[in-house]
Formats: sequence, structure tokens, C-alpha cells
Amino acid sequence: MIFTEANKESLEEIKRVITSFSRISGLFMNQDKLEIFFSGCSSAERSDLLETSGLSVGSLPVRYLGVPLSPSRVTSKDFQPLIDKIKAKVANWTTKFLSSAGKIQLIASVIYGPLIEFIGHNGPSLLRIPRNAKVNAACRGGGWYLPGARSDNIQRLHETLSSKEVPTDAKGSDIIHWKQKEGLCQPLFRSGKTWMLIRESGQLVAWYQIVWFKLSVPRLAFILWEAILERLPTKDRLMGWGISHDATCLLCGTRDESHHHLFFSCDYSSSVWLVFSCEQDMGKPAR
Repeated sequence: MIFTEANKESLEEIKRVITSFSRISGLFMNQDKLEIFFSGCSSAERSDLLETSGLSVGSLPVRYLGVPLSPSRVTSKDFQPLIDKIKAKVANWTTKFLSSAGKIQLIASVIYGPLIEFIGHNGPSLLRIPRNAKVNAACRGGGWYLPGARSDNIQRLHETLSSKEVPTDAKGSDIIHWKQKEGLCQPLFRSGKTWMLIRESGQLVAWYQIVWFKLSVPRLAFILWEAILERLPTKDRLMGWGISHDATCLLCGTRDESHHHLFFSCDYSSSVWLVFSCEQDMGKPAR
């Protein structure tokens, strides 16, 4: 999807860029699948632009990558097909790709919580607390009520609870708090904050801002990240894995395909880069 101003100059520039891309890559757009949408244009302007573009007029609402696009307010019903598709994929993933041990781990970590991991899968039986119980199930008579410890971890649980205040109805309902950082918990869950807490941070590299920045496209950033680390599946690496038996570069056909050759030595890659760099007044790239 391309957004542009409603004038001939913008349309002509878009057509020029797409034509250059097709000439270099050999990939062409299917004209029958293209449509143009107008907003705030007069009938005369529409006719003029349609003649310039050669496209047919589209009408909203439409779906783009499964997401409804509409000039009016989008309701939850419009997103239901996408939600159903995501749920189906998640359900398929959990049942198809997880081993038996993985399914147990998923249930333990998501449904029953970290207490299962600490005590063990027979923890509810040892503690005489149902799996779906709340905290007050471990309280009785204004104090903590648990059976005698039958393992070192249960003993540690007893010791930890003895230093914790017993919940009471007078203090109000339970509230879920998510850890944001050390010493700070809030009721709002933030996936980014959670990820930063559980991830193992590596050493900061000098080029990270080239790859990861606010308006970066995740898919392209990931490819660039792999290229910088020389982790793309180039043919020399595929040969090392026993997947390919020919390392010759498919673009130039003269040398073996490696990261250095693909981005710095290949004549075909250099010619592609030269076209775009000259069009953007970036000058001829150094080799």
C-alpha cells in the first residue's frame, strides 16, 4: 500500500521508482490487482489521475493483510475474523509443535504459576491446596495454614510466608501487580518491560542504532541484523551445513557467495546499489 499526494507529479514519480525496481529485480506488479483510492478529490481531479495511473478505482472498506480499512469507525466485529485466525494458529501451535514435556511446562508456567515450578508438579497435593485456589486458601484463623514440610523447597516456602502479612478481607480485593523493574510493581502489564526483566542482556554494540530505531520495519531490521552478524543463509554457509553442493553466486556467477562477496564484491550487487545511490544523490559507493 502506497500513500501519495493527489497530483500527477507524485504518481509519475511512484511509477518511475516501481519501473526501476522491476527493471533491476525482474519482479513486476500485476496491473489487474492494483486499485487506487481517493480522498478529498473532485471528479475532475479523479478523472485526470485515473488517466495518468491507468488503474481502476477501489472503494472502502477493504481488508489489507487481514486488517479492515474503513473511513468510518472500525468495530470489534470487523476484527473478529483476524482474532479467530490468530486463536486458531495459537491453538495449533500449542498442540502440534510442543512435546509432552513442553505442554506440561506451558500449563505450569501460564496457568498454575511459578509455585508449581518451585514445589513440583505434585505441589498441590503436598500442600493440600487445589490448583485453581487463591491465596486465602492457605490461610485459616488469621494466620498461614499449610501442612508440615515434606521437602526442602516446601520448608523454604514456610519460612518465606512466615515473614509475609496474612491477607484479610479488610484490606480489600486482591490486585495483580506486574514487576516493571527492581523495586517497582504496577497493575499494568507491559510486554516490553517484562522482556527487559527476563532477557539476558548482551554487550551494547556501536551499530545498534542503524538496525533498531523507532520507525524501523521489524522484518528488514531483522535481516540487516543477521547480515551484520554474518548469519544470513548464504551459499557458503549452506555448504558447511551440507545443504548445498554449489557455492557459486547466483547473481554474478563468478565467485563463491559469502557475506563479504554479496554485499561488497559482487558486480551485480554493486550495479544495483549504484543505480539507487545515484538516484538519491548519494554518490558512487566505495568498494
